[in-house]
Amino acid sequence: MTDLAELHARALDATGHIVDGVAADRWHAATPCADWDARGLVNHLVAGNLWAAELAAGGTIDGVGSRLDGDLLGDDPAAAYAASASAAAAVFRRPGALDAPCAVSYPELIEACQQIIEPQIDAFRSAGAFAPQVAVPAEASAQTRFLAMLGRTG
Repeated sequence: MTDLAELHARALDATGHIVDGVAADRWHAATPCADWDARGLVNHLVAGNLWAAELAAGGTIDGVGSRLDGDLLGDDPAAAYAASASAAAAVFRRPGALDAPCAVSYPELIEACQQIIEPQIDAFRSAGAFAPQVAVPAEASAQTRFLAMLGRTG
């Protein structure tokens, strides 16, 4: 199976190259996301990376609380992104990390992931990223059904 942790790290690095290229006078430029300028979008990415690092390391939503709210970029957005990406990549590279349970903050995350992955699932399987689908009972939760679609059992 393709090393998903390494693919994740490569995606983080590719995004980091884009973030590194944002000129100092462009942090307030508009983005396709109407609610975010470039700085707000990168802050969102940093928060997501830090949340992922916390939760994948066994943390809980309550344990993180509001600590990752607000401006996480400080005076150096690119450095903040790099540090968050490093933290996220490191936690997913730990042996067994992708097999461990992980808290998620809302059920809609599963639905959003499914909408993105489902149309591409055959291509991912052909590339070795996912195992064949696993059978689950009809009453299985949305999370269990999603994981089964990816060939995982938990």
